[in-house]
Amino acid sequence: MIVAPFRSLLAVAHGAGASFVTVQTCGGDRPKAGSTLRRTERGVPCSEPTGLVVYRGDTMTTMELLRAEDLDVPIVYPDGLERVLQQGLADLTPWHMMDRDAAKQRLRGLRERYKAKYVPFARRQDNDDIACIDPELPGHVVVVHDFASEGHERRRHFDSFWRVSRCG
Repeated sequence: MIVAPFRSLLAVAHGAGASFVTVQTCGGDRPKAGSTLRRTERGVPCSEPTGLVVYRGDTMTTMELLRAEDLDVPIVYPDGLERVLQQGLADLTPWHMMDRDAAKQRLRGLRERYKAKYVPFARRQDNDDIACIDPELPGHVVVVHDFASEGHERRRHFDSFWRVSRCG
């Protein structure tokens, strides 16, 4: 069990193959009169925060990427992407890998908006950027600013998946 205090937050992750992460506030939050104060597994008093994710879901090692039958062009996923997913690192802040359903939805939108055959696999949390495979550049990753005007959508180009994950 890993316990990491951040200001008034206590983040708890269970085991190396954690299937969920719990984030709880501790210390400064006082229970209302007559209420029972909840405690963590280690007996630390805490209350559920407002506006934070408490249950994260299954690890992303079970996440499914787009399949050949979902695509209208042949592609090869960049080196490193499968390894990252096997390690359960689907959230490389600010980038978050898209599961098959989310990627299929984004793919339909990309086909409507742009002539290029971009294939999305990750989204950025703070804007409309998405990491994509461009079939014309095998092994490379392009960052597309989704919803930009045709011809102005391509923001950056990387020669490897690892460079995208470091660009932040």
